[in-house]
Amino acid sequence: MADITVTAGNVALAAGTTATRKNVTWGETVTQGQSVYLKSDGKWWKADANATESAGSAGLGVALTKGSADDPGIVVTGGSMNLGATLTAGAPYFVSSTAGGICPAADLSTTEYTSYLGSATSTSVINLGPHYSGGLTP
Repeated sequence: MADITVTAGNVALAAGTTATRKNVTWGETVTQGQSVYLKSDGKWWKADANATESAGSAGLGVALTKGSADDPGIVVTGGSMNLGATLTAGAPYFVSSTAGGICPAADLSTTEYTSYLGSATSTSVINLGPHYSGGLTP
């Protein structure tokens, strides 16, 4: 398998959601639907399972809005979100080793930090509950 393919224009809060949103400042160019993390500089960057900080040790979420470095943005850190991608209902999804990517569990390797983003409640909606495990994938 591979990272999910997100259509940025289809990323949105799920209907009736009580999603937790944060107003943020981007640290780099980010597109809707990318996994993001809070860096020690106070800005949000593309998440990456290859290193402890970029895997989300200080905070994880999914970009609801796009932007460039130092632009304001919105990150969803909990609740239901349409990722603009085809998901497998009931499957868990994680930060991938591609910056900003989201992948199914089958794509994680033993050299990557495990950063859970949420589980799909349908073929298009994920229920976010991000959690950084602090350890490498077993």
